[in-house]
Amino acid sequence: MKLRNQILGLGLIGLVMSVLVGGTGVINATRLSVAFDQSINTGLALQKSQEADMMHDAIRGDVLLALLSAANNDTAGLEESKKDLTEHVKNFNDAIAAMQNLPLSDNSKSHIQQLAPTLKTYVEAATMVQGLASTDAQKAQASVPEFQKAFAGLEETMGSLSEAVAKDVEAYSIDAHQGAVNAKWQVLMGLLVAAGILI
Repeated sequence: MKLRNQILGLGLIGLVMSVLVGGTGVINATRLSVAFDQSINTGLALQKSQEADMMHDAIRGDVLLALLSAANNDTAGLEESKKDLTEHVKNFNDAIAAMQNLPLSDNSKSHIQQLAPTLKTYVEAATMVQGLASTDAQKAQASVPEFQKAFAGLEETMGSLSEAVAKDVEAYSIDAHQGAVNAKWQVLMGLLVAAGILI
């Protein structure tokens, strides 16, 4: 074989090696980037789920403050309760809306949809108790069992949602880790194949 052909052959082999190893690296980098984005999104969903759960308890606190303020004829406390209730309901709705816009599993999205009616019932019950506390403390106290029922219903739904999101986080974390392991082996195999072709 002429020297010129040998040099051209080695150059071609080098090109094949570069394409093989580089292509494997690019493909795996893309896969890892997607997995990383999914992991971030599920982490954000878990954070929003926890925020919603905190607002769930905060609204209950607003109602209890309204009842206590009504019993003590504390006008300032009633106003604070009303203000806080409005803010916490808004934060609750914002957290749920943020979760709806995230690329979660069908199971998690189903739980988010199931949350809407129970959340509506809970907010309505809280608003009713808070409103009655400002005008009729006895009626407000009488409406507490209904509010507690709504609280328990939402708590159960929130628990199911948090569990579903946590499973998404775990699944995506496992996928990301497995993707990293696969990428390492694929690059190694690419190097070995390229070395074999060169030899």
